[in-house]
Amino acid sequence: VLRKSWTDKGQLDLPRQKEVEKSLGGKPWPPEEGSLMAGMVKMLQVFAEELPKRTAAAMKVQKENREEAA
Repeated sequence: VLRKSWTDKGQLDLPRQKEVEKSLGGKPWPPEEGSLMAGMVKMLQVFAEELPKRTAAAMKVQKENREEAA
């Protein structure tokens, strides 16, 4: 779960608040291209795709190291 929290929002006038909200993204979903949340979504997708590959590669190296040591 990814949550955003914005403190001191009330210090900005309404048009500026809307501009910042648009830049942050999150509503509507999926977030608008170019927003912070859209970037986070892309980053998390890459992470989810790469993690199993890198974990499997690391486990293979560990197994090879154990076999060489035996």
